[in-house]
Amino acid sequence: MKIFGEHHQEFLVFLDRENAKRLQVIDTIILLVVFMQTVIYSLSDKSYYDMELIRVKVLILLIGIVAIIFLQCIRKELPFAVRHSQIILFFVAFFMILLSILNTFYAQEITNDISIYLLVLMAVMAANRRDVKSTALIIGLNYFIFAFGMRYFQTNPSYLFSHLFNGALTNILAFLIASMFYQYSIKDFRDKLEIDQKNKRLKELSEKDDLTGLYNKRTLYLRLEEMIQKSREDKSSIFLGILDLDHFKEVNDKYGHPFGDEVLKEVAEKIQHNVREDDIAGRYGGDEFVIIFHDISHSVVTQVMTRILEEVNKLEFGTIRLSFSCGVAVWNGESCEKLFERADEYMYDVKRFGKNGIKIEPIWAVNR
Repeated sequence: MKIFGEHHQEFLVFLDRENAKRLQVIDTIILLVVFMQTVIYSLSDKSYYDMELIRVKVLILLIGIVAIIFLQCIRKELPFAVRHSQIILFFVAFFMILLSILNTFYAQEITNDISIYLLVLMAVMAANRRDVKSTALIIGLNYFIFAFGMRYFQTNPSYLFSHLFNGALTNILAFLIASMFYQYSIKDFRDKLEIDQKNKRLKELSEKDDLTGLYNKRTLYLRLEEMIQKSREDKSSIFLGILDLDHFKEVNDKYGHPFGDEVLKEVAEKIQHNVREDDIAGRYGGDEFVIIFHDISHSVVTQVMTRILEEVNKLEFGTIRLSFSCGVAVWNGESCEKLFERADEYMYDVKRFGKNGIKIEPIWAVNR
């Protein structure tokens, strides 16, 4: 079942990355402890410590190192590891517990204790937060192996019964804790999602014009500065267009500001519909709009601006026929302010000579 709808895959990546981080810490601690035990056992009296137990600990070290490598790949979000992260985490958790069971089996000759198995079980299940089915499968398979194998390594009926009972009780507790922590992870991601959405909304509010949804004046300058910096490096072109609606004051005076707001939103929609994703469209203020084209030819800018003007001319608002005057300047190495000033001059040239038109600075007039 997809818990977070369209964000479900994002949740799984988040969950697996956090699981990998926690399991890596536990695996590292286990490796350090096992390494010290292996060194001590190897240097001690071999008649006391069975060589089989030492071989098991060496096996734990080898598999533990491999597990850490795979967990690190998940944390770094390498494509292969991300695609198979759930399978990797399942087997890492499964084998961490299984190896602790194997260690417990061979340790029965020197101690009638299963605390290592129980400790690793609780730590791994608390760290690897999975859905109920995966959790039950890992716990169930390992307990079956533990219950079946312990009969061959612990011959004392009293100890055997105690081990099986304590193991069953601890497995039930581990399942409940794992399920509880899984719910915590869901809550953590839901909180993260809400915070991200609020931050995104706040960012949009700080960048966008409330009425039209286009970028506001402040953001236009910031994005233009970024484009200029990029163009200084790769010599790409920048065209800045300023559009000013003709006779818009008369629209507000005759029909009111709510009507004028609808006009502005319609014009903004036509602009947004015609520009490319790499271009920047914004509302400069009042009835003025700005379009910033990046890495584009003079002919394409002409086509886009002409198409926008034609679509705006077709908009019907009662007896109102919409039009705009537009000036487009080409960046020539100057500052943002100077580029805006030149585009503004071209726009006012159109206003003076009949309105409802576009004046685009010829490319040959720019000394690049």
